[in-house]
Amino acid sequence: MSYVKKNLINGEEILYQASTHWFILIPSFFYGILGIFSLVFIALTAFLSLPITLFFFILSFSAALPYFVNELAMTNKRIISKKGFIRRDTSELKLSKLETIEIKQSVLGRILGFGKIICIGTGGSETFIDNIDHPLEFRKKFLEYTDKNPQ
Repeated sequence: MSYVKKNLINGEEILYQASTHWFILIPSFFYGILGIFSLVFIALTAFLSLPITLFFFILSFSAALPYFVNELAMTNKRIISKKGFIRRDTSELKLSKLETIEIKQSVLGRILGFGKIICIGTGGSETFIDNIDHPLEFRKKFLEYTDKNPQ
């Protein structure tokens, strides 16, 4: 069960759950290929092959982990974000205290449809999550909900 679902309060429901874009998996794929390459082609020196292969597979795993563990969701009461697996950073902003949602996208992010979402609350509190798939859709859902349900 996801962090967001486990931490819903009475009467709270998920309106939109953002996902991490597949682009974040490219470094993991690259490190995995290097791991396979080192396993196959450095087999002549077995004492070097195993540590190098292990190193690349650990890099591959750690590069892919954010794709599977980061969460960003909007409920009818708040925005919840969670980053990390062992070392976890969580942030929650009540919708009534949220001033704006900023979207940061590079040229590649605009082409492929991913970006950084920054939620800024009253008093300057902010939370962000990188590499979100369709960040404009997240902001659109927020604006639609707050337009229908003014606080």
